[in-house]
Amino acid sequence: LILVDNLHGPSKQVCSFVRIVHRLWEGVPLVTCQPFLADGALTRLGGSPSSAELVKEMVPSKVLRHIENEFDGDVLHEGEALTLADVVTLLDLVKKRPQAFKETVCLVDPLQPSVLLPKTSRLESVLTCLYASAKEPKDLAIHRSLTLRGWRLHRNLAIKARKLHLLGMLVVAATALMILLTSALAVWMVLVRLETQRHAEVYYNISVPLTPATWICMSFTRTETMRVMHQSLVVLPLSAGLLTTLHSHFQLADKWAKAHMAATQIVSEIYYFLGNVGPYSGATQQHAQKRFTKRLERLVGQLSVAGVHEEDCLNDTT
Repeated sequence: LILVDNLHGPSKQVCSFVRIVHRLWEGVPLVTCQPFLADGALTRLGGSPSSAELVKEMVPSKVLRHIENEFDGDVLHEGEALTLADVVTLLDLVKKRPQAFKETVCLVDPLQPSVLLPKTSRLESVLTCLYASAKEPKDLAIHRSLTLRGWRLHRNLAIKARKLHLLGMLVVAATALMILLTSALAVWMVLVRLETQRHAEVYYNISVPLTPATWICMSFTRTETMRVMHQSLVVLPLSAGLLTTLHSHFQLADKWAKAHMAATQIVSEIYYFLGNVGPYSGATQQHAQKRFTKRLERLVGQLSVAGVHEEDCLNDTT
């Protein structure tokens, strides 16, 4: 669970609660958690208590008071602010599985890169955590390596899908613009031709100042204007047709749809693998790892058939 710590509302109070709980593993826990401990807890805990012992001595009312001091719940709508019952429930969850809470919950602030960078290892732990599974794999390094490979593949596919979508939108927009210009130019030509029948040759003079002493002057006739418009009426439709042909030939929309769908399927595959459910239910550790690798390779292979190059999916793009 990754919480974004730059939003207002109920999420801000939840982030404040998570920061309090993370004090169990930061600095000197006995000192950092002291404002939330029950009276006489320091005597009972001794000099070096464990995180499980510390969280048992936390008083929900003190935790809630600290949260309200950081973010006043009165500005929230009725029923949105954290209550004492909510804090008691959350603390019970932490008491049952403190290590799982440490490994699976992380706070990030994307607007502060200097704070985000030191949390890279924690983010990696959250994205590859296995506490959702009923059993912990023996070779954790291989398991996490495969999971991170899946996340890298998802990132590359998401970037590829975004580029294909942008390229397709640009081609469609350029085609529509050329068709619009062709229609406008045709109407303008009719108007100019009507003016030519009523008036003799007309000369146009255009002057553009570059500096106070330098001017650019252009002079052209109506006949020359008609000649350029005739050429444009040939070039613009041909260009629009060429762009339409290229868009159809390279199947940009189809490639984007397949890359986007594959990126979504990989996320589902990763969580199936971590949770040991779905196609991995009941499989041994080695069989689950082999099956996960084969299913990822099959997804990449299907993209290759669809026209998305395999190296575009597997390259580690930064």
